[in-house]
Amino acid sequence: MYDVEIVVAGFEDGTVWAWDTDAPNEPWAVHSHAARVNSLAFRSTVKTAIIASGGDDENVVVSYPFLPGSREYQDHEVIVFRGNFGAVRSVAANVTSTPFTVFSGGDDGVIRTWRLSDRKLLSASSGHHGAVTAIAIDPQGVGVSGGGDGSIRSWRPSSSSTESKLEMPIAKVISMIGTVISGESVVVSGHEDGSIVSWHGGTGRHRDLLERRAEKVISDLDLGVHGGRFTALLGYKEGRAYWWDLQTGSIRGEIECNCNELLCVRFQQVGYRPKAAIADREGTIYIRDLAGSFIEDKKLVHHGGIHAIDFKVIDDIPMLASCGADSTVVLWNLKNGTSRTLPLSTSPVRAVKLESIAGRLVVVVGHIDGTVAIWHAESKSIRTLSTSSSPVRAVSAYEHGGRIIIVSSSDDSSLRIWHHESNKPYSTLPLPKPANSFLLDTRGHLFIGAENEVLALSPPSEFGD
Repeated sequence: MYDVEIVVAGFEDGTVWAWDTDAPNEPWAVHSHAARVNSLAFRSTVKTAIIASGGDDENVVVSYPFLPGSREYQDHEVIVFRGNFGAVRSVAANVTSTPFTVFSGGDDGVIRTWRLSDRKLLSASSGHHGAVTAIAIDPQGVGVSGGGDGSIRSWRPSSSSTESKLEMPIAKVISMIGTVISGESVVVSGHEDGSIVSWHGGTGRHRDLLERRAEKVISDLDLGVHGGRFTALLGYKEGRAYWWDLQTGSIRGEIECNCNELLCVRFQQVGYRPKAAIADREGTIYIRDLAGSFIEDKKLVHHGGIHAIDFKVIDDIPMLASCGADSTVVLWNLKNGTSRTLPLSTSPVRAVKLESIAGRLVVVVGHIDGTVAIWHAESKSIRTLSTSSSPVRAVSAYEHGGRIIIVSSSDDSSLRIWHHESNKPYSTLPLPKPANSFLLDTRGHLFIGAENEVLALSPPSEFGD
């Protein structure tokens, strides 16, 4: 440690000052904010020190490396981390392991991890209902945070050089979906314990829509709006599905499918009627009308067993895609009852997504051999993207800035983002764990469900390149 004692203080005018106790009348300016300083962290090692502060200007400012013992403090670098939504109320620094990291929490309820070596935001995780008002890191690297909701939560930052994460007490993410309500982007995550959490797409703030129901294990969920009300369809492994009103937290109806193991569910508004597609592992797909008596509309059969389905209304036509272990992708037209097998499969298919891009139907599938294939209904053309030898877990397609963006996740804990025109990913993100689901909200924020975490990333700058 240094043979000097340093006192650091932050002020209403946004400045941060330091004093050597041996020369109390000679303070020096460390760095400054554009508004009031709310929190400070001062951590040191044998060779260096870090001073971090958070303020009402929504920034985290770090002076590093700070060398108080040598009087070379004026040569330190000032790093400004931006990306918080709301005032920063708490900061902490981890210098017990490399790479050195700084943590911040504030009014948006999100704990963010920043890596000093390359100035990157590593993660943004929510575990509190309301503002994060205090953060601390102990010598073993265990973090503790306190919030305006009165809760205290513990987590352990990863020592990995490529990713830092917050392990919040939340169950495994099964599915994530997004929509826009009253002009606000909303993300909803469903978890293995049966809980549903909504996340504000712009800020990362979250609240429970359904409390945890530990006695049931959720298989899948889907989200929609019916009659102007936010609803969710939850499927449970024992063969039942429940249609929930998320604004009141009440069940609108229960669906029993008499299947051995319910695998996935999808919700769609078809005309004025809410419809549910429910698939079991053996290959049966039940189409149910949720208005009135929940009668069975149709029963489809995908031979060879199902891995995933997707259900969308495109050009007023209800379309369903199913894929499975038999290496086939079947596209069903539920309006006229026809189906066709798409020439996409090179190996068993694990993920499928239907999207309407510029009014055109696009089918994206992910294979166990690591490839991603895209089929355009209009041109009947196929493009195959080579990802890796690791099986693909989830796929999706988005239109952003006039371009088609393909996103895929694999068992190797990577997330790949592609321009449709390219056969190579222009961005590969290493994750702490494989991603089960992800989505791009209306403002370009990327939400990732990786095991028990929901990670939020700011809009990638590459989207505009």
